Amino acid sequence: MNRFFKNVVTKSTLYYTIIIAVFNLVVLITNSSEETVFVDPARILLFLPFCICFAIANTVLQYKNVDAITRWAVHFVLTVAGAFLFIILPAKLNSGSGNFMGIVFIIAIYFVGVLLTAVLSSRIKKTIKQDKDLKSRPKTSGK
Repeated sequence: MNRFFKNVVTKSTLYYTIIIAVFNLVVLITNSSEETVFVDPARILLFLPFCICFAIANTVLQYKNVDAITRWAVHFVLTVAGAFLFIILPAKLNSGSGNFMGIVFIIAIYFVGVLLTAVLSSRIKKTIKQDKDLKSRPKTSGK
């Protein structure tokens, strides 16, 4: 349990730092005033519970003793539920259709992220395998 807690805290603080940095860059680039910013500074702290949900989801995803379908289902539910509860609902979109579109947007971002992660992971594993194959070949002399 101690390792789980340490893993979640480490990941959540990393995710929170990245999200806040990206948010601040977007505000800086767009020169948005406080009135036009999607997330005001008072609610920026709500990114932290979302990051904790996401860190728990990623930690559960690493457990190899649970079958893959269950791990991915838990990851999906925790990520989407965390985003809905801590990002979409506090934005007060004022309508059921606005909340629905928020969920659809979060799910689309989720699947794009999963796809990018799968592609990058596959390429990295392929490169590592090629390096191992190259290193395991016997060296031949040039004579």
